[in-house]
Amino acid sequence: MTTMRLEHGSALHDVARLVRATCGLVVDQTRRGVLAALVGGRCDALGIDGPDLYLTRIQNDPVELQTLIESLTIGETYFSRNPPQIRALADLVLPSLLARGDHRIRIWCAGCSTGEEPYTVALLLAKLLPEGGRSWDVRVIGTDINNAALSAAREGRYGARAVSLLDDEDLLTYFERDGSGWRVGERLRSMVEFRQHNLTSDRPPAPRLDLVLCRNVLIYFDRHQMLDVVDGIHTSLVPGGWLLLGHSETLWRLYDGFELVRHDDAFLYRRRPPEPTAVRRPPPLRRPLAVPSARPDPLAEVRDALGAGAYAAAADLAARHVDAQPLSAQLHYLHGLALVEIGEDAQALIALRRAAYLDPASGFAQFLLAVVLGRLGYGSEAARAYGAAAQALSRRVPHERASELGGRRVEDLAAMCQQLARGGASNPLDHDEIVSR
Repeated sequence: MTTMRLEHGSALHDVARLVRATCGLVVDQTRRGVLAALVGGRCDALGIDGPDLYLTRIQNDPVELQTLIESLTIGETYFSRNPPQIRALADLVLPSLLARGDHRIRIWCAGCSTGEEPYTVALLLAKLLPEGGRSWDVRVIGTDINNAALSAAREGRYGARAVSLLDDEDLLTYFERDGSGWRVGERLRSMVEFRQHNLTSDRPPAPRLDLVLCRNVLIYFDRHQMLDVVDGIHTSLVPGGWLLLGHSETLWRLYDGFELVRHDDAFLYRRRPPEPTAVRRPPPLRRPLAVPSARPDPLAEVRDALGAGAYAAAADLAARHVDAQPLSAQLHYLHGLALVEIGEDAQALIALRRAAYLDPASGFAQFLLAVVLGRLGYGSEAARAYGAAAQALSRRVPHERASELGGRRVEDLAAMCQQLARGGASNPLDHDEIVSR
């Protein structure tokens, strides 16, 4: 069987590398089975004898390469997905944009798949805009790398399941009956446009954006690609503009250009005002860790290096001290923290596993472990670590503000961990999250 041959050959690895170079999609070991099945199916459909010949085909045939990418990135979604975020949009984010009074709104839905998300945003706006929005310049831009998904989005026809979370009144007001399903009405269509877009190579689709929804997309990029994508989003947003990520995604210790905002059960990001001497992209953590040290001991040495932003030096110091004190959970945690800061997630995973094993009650170690697990593609294990972090952090003093959090409250981090624990999955390509670019 073609799939079995693929799973044990080097050709599949080269196919994954080509897909990653083209659109940024990281097909790690947890997703190789899905890729193998898809490539095997394409070999059978094209009458190609083996993965090596298929690799040659996609290296020379951009149409077939696009077909493979679209097969990998198709995903199921529906209207009003993630109700806590939808409520935050309706109650906080969109009203704040309307309150500015400049009558101009630009919103980007990145990885919009078959269009339910941008149409949902348009529906929320249509209900909030005064006087039907006649004097407002409003554009909701949905982008995706998948042409087939975009064609379905432009068609705007959806089954009963896709609209199941919408109120009957909204359905009757903004949609038209279409056999056993529904078709998006002209009021929403007039606010939304769709474009093909590659997040890893194309610029944002418009300048001076007010809101970007990039939900369940960043989890498929490696750390450096995530930084590039988030940096582009940050640059395109107006100061004070909003960013919404998926419920299993976080920018903690990845990018510090946003402030975290909590609204009931939803967590959102808002672009910080520009610094007087801002650079295009600072190190992943802009503000040095303010971790006080009481005496010159191994922990203090590593903390001082972290506090000075000397992350590589801190990693080297921690590695040396860990050899002498292998049972110190705090040293393993600081070692993992320093490795995360220099982008060495795979090595950080080893240190953070040891820290969490030696001190299961360390909420910060459990949280950082969960972040790294998620970035490396271990979704279900990340969810368990987020759950452990939530339990550990909830035992700390209410309203405590920790230096590790830049002054944020520990209870906010605990609440976010609870949300992230609910968002885990063992294989992102096997569930119905949006996988589209």
